[in-house]
Amino acid sequence: MRDSRTMSIHEQRQYRHNLRAALGATLALMAGYYLATATHECGHAIAASLLGGKVLSIQPWAFLGPTETVACGRTDLHQCIVLAFPLFLTTGSAIIALLAAPWSRFPSIVVVPLALFLLPFITNCWPWAFEPLLTTPNTDPVRFVIYSCWDELAVAFLSQLVLWGGVWCWFRRTRFLMQCV
Repeated sequence: MRDSRTMSIHEQRQYRHNLRAALGATLALMAGYYLATATHECGHAIAASLLGGKVLSIQPWAFLGPTETVACGRTDLHQCIVLAFPLFLTTGSAIIALLAAPWSRFPSIVVVPLALFLLPFITNCWPWAFEPLLTTPNTDPVRFVIYSCWDELAVAFLSQLVLWGGVWCWFRRTRFLMQCV
């Protein structure tokens, strides 16, 4: 990079514009990550309370802890719903936003941050795509496999379909790579 004293006025404006765009994109991605995490943990609380459980606290993972719920006499089906509901809440809301937004009408200065904001919502199901096959204890997908008696490969396969289908929809609708050029 050249010294700002040797840059033309146009180059200085372009540099400031690119810097603001990069900062906006980074902030949008971080905000999307924190909001997707909070939405995920609130999904556990919503499902638990709808099924008759009591929500003790909600502490999104990004802020140091999972949702704590208490439910006496909850069946394995109820446990599976509480574990899987956040997946549908976060990924489903992002897919709806992707399909509803008129992406072709937005300028690229709006599309890039908005698309990056939605990316953590789309990829919220990545643990479901990989963790059932690992020996990671006490995670949502592993506990789902235990309570549902589904095969680990079936859960991972269906989650892979959701994950990569969501990513494909994200790229297709936002035309993200074309916006960044």
